[in-house]
Amino acid sequence: DSAGFPITEAQGSAQRLLALQIPTSDIMEEGFSLDTLGNAYFLRNTHIEPGRFRKMIVITNDWHIDRTMAYFNHVFSLPSKPHSWFSSSDGHSDLEIQYQSVGPGLDGDVLQARIEREKQSLLSFQKTRHQIRDMEELHTFLYTKHKAYSSSRLLEGHAKIDPSVAKTY
Repeated sequence: DSAGFPITEAQGSAQRLLALQIPTSDIMEEGFSLDTLGNAYFLRNTHIEPGRFRKMIVITNDWHIDRTMAYFNHVFSLPSKPHSWFSSSDGHSDLEIQYQSVGPGLDGDVLQARIEREKQSLLSFQKTRHQIRDMEELHTFLYTKHKAYSSSRLLEGHAKIDPSVAKTY
């Protein structure tokens, strides 16, 4: 920005909503996450649970909506307490989540590369989501196995990203 501070994705999105004359009281930024699973996790812990909200709108690109819905629906269905056969905590069944997709914002080979990456990421999540049965397991997963949050990433380095997909970040 003009003061030399980085503009986060959350801040940029909030600025766009403000330009559309959405009141500041209706905008809550989630600026801690590094990916979609983190978006859902941090949003739940930072705003939804402490604020006792019952309704939210998630806005994302057309190519990202299926994975976003899978992650958010799963995270917000998780019980807060450790999973057990007698657990009665059912996550946020009273929370109404609306999803809104917007145009792709991409085209050509870049769009196709991103669509393919989204499909692969969704398939990967569908294979592993059964391992995350409550918020404690999600926390453990994020900070011990997830490549964006686990400190093991510092030893391994980042995996190479397809140059076309890299253009979408």
